[in-house]
Amino acid sequence: MAKDIVWIIVALIAIGVMTGYIKISGIGPAEPGVTTVPPSGGFGQLVSLSVKGVDKLRGTAFGANAESWSDDGNQMVPETSIPSALTALGTSYPNTFSGYVMLGNDNYASTTDRGDDYYYVKYLVSWSGIQGLTTRDNIQTYAEETTTGTSLWTFYDDNTAESTANITIGSGGTYTASSVKLMSSSRNCTGNPSLNGYNGKKAIGFCFNESTSGQFKEIKPQKNSGTFTAPGWLSGKNVVGCYYVTDAVCDGDYFVTDLYFEANSGQDPASTDSVHVIPVDLCYYKDDNLKWQVGFGDESELSADTDCGINSIAAALTINMM
Repeated sequence: MAKDIVWIIVALIAIGVMTGYIKISGIGPAEPGVTTVPPSGGFGQLVSLSVKGVDKLRGTAFGANAESWSDDGNQMVPETSIPSALTALGTSYPNTFSGYVMLGNDNYASTTDRGDDYYYVKYLVSWSGIQGLTTRDNIQTYAEETTTGTSLWTFYDDNTAESTANITIGSGGTYTASSVKLMSSSRNCTGNPSLNGYNGKKAIGFCFNESTSGQFKEIKPQKNSGTFTAPGWLSGKNVVGCYYVTDAVCDGDYFVTDLYFEANSGQDPASTDSVHVIPVDLCYYKDDNLKWQVGFGDESELSADTDCGINSIAAALTINMM
């Protein structure tokens, strides 16, 4: 009798398993509509990172370059095209990771041009104990200013705007009646806002160049926060001095400062002479060791120094002497 009861119980359990009413781990079908697939490798499965660049002022995605680095200075993924959509930036990241993504499109710093120029940003990324896909779909940066020359500036002499910038300064004299307004156009930036205050410095500087060497003892903006060495790509020009002046100006914003001119003793700048106000902007670039750095240009011992960010020479204002 007892044997019969045992066999009856076994038979009932078997029927329950086969019909799905009883689930024994690893035996029989799962609940209706549910499929259990063990992850390959468990937490050894690597991580895929997808990213997208977004124009901060326009609110739209844009074509960019991106690459990723670990905090200990190892490049994880080299320069990769990121179209205006969420795109995989590597599929072999470890389950625990801490580092950063460099994203932008600067014709001076990028190996391949992806279209409109955007300032590079350093975007921190980290995760712990994950697997599969993780996304960063809102890496925001800013379009670089494309307006150049007199369209980017307003020059004032005795508080009157002049379409042609000019001043008269006597032999060994000074001039303090002029000022300049550096502007930005709609939804563009002169200067990289992500570098405002970098190492306590301003994101934009002015460098002053004289057409004839030795004419001026000093040219400076009255609003400034100190001097810096002229970037290497200005080597060979007649730079009188460079000054930090302001944070980035964006989307119609502007910066205004009076100017100070002082001619060298015995020098009387003639009508054939001129001064160029060159706006330079802090930006990310790769050094000779292919590591990302910040400066007013790409400083290299192995090749020619180059500008980065906006085209500073094209954006310069010419002030003629009279």
